[in-house]
This record gives sequence, C-alpha cells and structure tokens, in this order.
Amino acid sequence: MWPGKERTPFELYQRIIARAFSPCLRPAWKLNGRRTLGMGCPMSLFGLRLGLLLSKRSQTMLSTESIRELENYWLPNITDQGLDRLIELLEKGSPFLIHGCFTRAVPMGCLASHVAWHHPVTAHLTQDAGISWLYRVAGLNPATSAVIRDWDGHASQGWVIRSEILSYLNKEQRRRQGLPEESQQTLDTIGRAELPQGPSELKDTELAFA
Repeated sequence: MWPGKERTPFELYQRIIARAFSPCLRPAWKLNGRRTLGMGCPMSLFGLRLGLLLSKRSQTMLSTESIRELENYWLPNITDQGLDRLIELLEKGSPFLIHGCFTRAVPMGCLASHVAWHHPVTAHLTQDAGISWLYRVAGLNPATSAVIRDWDGHASQGWVIRSEILSYLNKEQRRRQGLPEESQQTLDTIGRAELPQGPSELKDTELAFA
C-alpha cells in the first residue's frame, strides 16, 4: 500500500499502471513538477496508448490554450521529418526528449528543439534551435508558449502529457498520409483488454505492486 492520504480508485489505477508498465516512472511520482526531470521516462508504445486512454478519462494536462496553439501554430509548421521524429521519440519514451530546458546537450532537447532540428530554417542551429523555430517559424514568443509551459509544468506526469501530445501528432500524421483517424473504440478495446476489470481485481493488483 502507498503511504499518505487515502486515494480514489482511479488514482490507484494510475499508480498501478505506471508501476506495471513503466518501472522507471517510480521516481517521477515523487517529483513536484520542477525542471529537474530532464531526461524523461522510457515507456513502451503500449504504455503510451494506455496513458492516452487514462488521460481521456481524467483531467487533461494540456490546457485549451495549448491545444489551440498546437493546432494553429505548431502542426502547420512542423515538417514531415520533424513530425515523424517527434512521434518516434514520444513512442519510445526517448531520453533525448527532455523537460525543463530547450537544449541540454545535442541531441537532447525539448519538443521545439527536435522540431527545429528537422526544419530547413533552423536545422543548422544547436542550443538556440528551439527558441529560433518558435519565434521565426511558428511566430510564437518562446517565453510564453503555452505548449512549452504545459510540457515543463507537468514534467512529473510526463507519461500523461506525452500521450496527449502524441495523440495530436498521430492525428496530424494520418491526415497528411490521407488515412482515416484511429477510432476511440480501438483505444478503449486496448484498455479493457489489459486493465483490471473490477474493484476486487484492482485491489489484488494494488497489493501485487505495493
């Protein structure tokens, strides 16, 4: 059992899934959203799909402002190579995709930096690539970008916000390829196939990972 305040069944659900599918997420639960989570948390594609399912059932990490910014300023200016690269990094939970700063040591960077390294206008830059791409290409103020603010602010819940961003990137990729959108029914089927189905099963699973 986890010490501290009494948790709701859904909160237990999240903790159990995090421990079951991404063991290296355990330290992240103790972080308070500071910029110290730099290297991110490895997780499988299934773990990200599961995170997407759970995030749709709980409060989202991305604000309405971030979603609007992502759809109107980010996605229209991301190249196909940049889109593919971001999806790859998010699906693998790559340590090259970091929170808390634009660039640490190439090739470690945040969302904007990896997009910039795959854009013809900013591909030649290193430390300032992400800042330059946001300002020169996307037309955003790097200091007030809502997407960057949410990306850094929810670093301790990185598996959730990564899942949300991945869903928008996958949707854009399928649109560019002329493919139909992945239905929510598919995600629900994946979740039902793997998640505990009732309170008793949830309790047994909680004890197993306590």
